[in-house]
Amino acid sequence: MEESYNCLICNGKLQASSQDSTCVYCGKMEKADYLCSNNHYICEECRVSPAEELVRRTCKHTKEKDPSKIADLLMKHPSIPMYGVEHHYLTSCVILSSMKNLGLFDIDSSKMDKAIALARIVPLGSCALWGACGAAIGLGIAFSVAMNVDIMSGEKRSTVLNLVSEALEQIARRGGPRDCKASVKISIDTAKKFLEETYEVNFD
Repeated sequence: MEESYNCLICNGKLQASSQDSTCVYCGKMEKADYLCSNNHYICEECRVSPAEELVRRTCKHTKEKDPSKIADLLMKHPSIPMYGVEHHYLTSCVILSSMKNLGLFDIDSSKMDKAIALARIVPLGSCALWGACGAAIGLGIAFSVAMNVDIMSGEKRSTVLNLVSEALEQIARRGGPRDCKASVKISIDTAKKFLEETYEVNFD
């Protein structure tokens, strides 16, 4: 009996195909070997891509303005585990990608790479070891990189600290043991609230 597989995006059954399709992660257009009923396609490079490369490729390509949607797409991929440090730089990159696509900040590839490098410093279990969730720190990294904040910055430094503080408060209120994906969502929601109130942007 022929083995069947499900779509990572919608869980629909994959069927053999030969039509031109666009990869949902990197945007590459090519002949699809498999498609689901909703025409989701993932290219071979993205299928086998490790987490960091997948996040980098997706966030540099996507035109999506809502960071929640970018994060949801990435977290469906098997290279993003249930728990792990991948969530730290994922949070940074989806927020940076959103701000770039909204036209709020000049975000180039080097800034995305810088955010990943900084977020990778935060260790696994920082929520317990440091008392600061890595996703919330990833939120701070995104805004720090976007706004070119350094230790001598005044108001902008305070903005970053306040954003991280707000995210940490919401994560702490949620309670319970670790939940990386919930922490990503809370941190992204904190970023969206700030961007909506400060820049009057619309994520629809």
